[in-house]
Amino acid sequence: MIACGASFSDFTGIPGDKQVVHIDIDPIQLGKHPFVAAVWGDCAIVLPRILELVRPREDPAVGQWLMERRREWSLQLDRAVPVRPPLYHESPLRDPAGIAAGP
Repeated sequence: MIACGASFSDFTGIPGDKQVVHIDIDPIQLGKHPFVAAVWGDCAIVLPRILELVRPREDPAVGQWLMERRREWSLQLDRAVPVRPPLYHESPLRDPAGIAAGP
């Protein structure tokens, strides 16, 4: 697995047994997960060079694993509490047309 610019927070959900190559422009982000390799660089420059060296692999299990991780991540995001509540809220002083009501 190649991770580009990933923060590897608690929501990442990558098991420790997965072999990961991590590419990031911020060296502080490197080393937060047991990587096969950590590459310090701009993903837009580094990734095309790495892909030139890698051959495609047909493994449906990998695609299934990624789809499951994405589904789990989406469910976690749906349940997460926002850091900042929305700026808009219903007010008894507003009418449905959005015009402030008053005397």
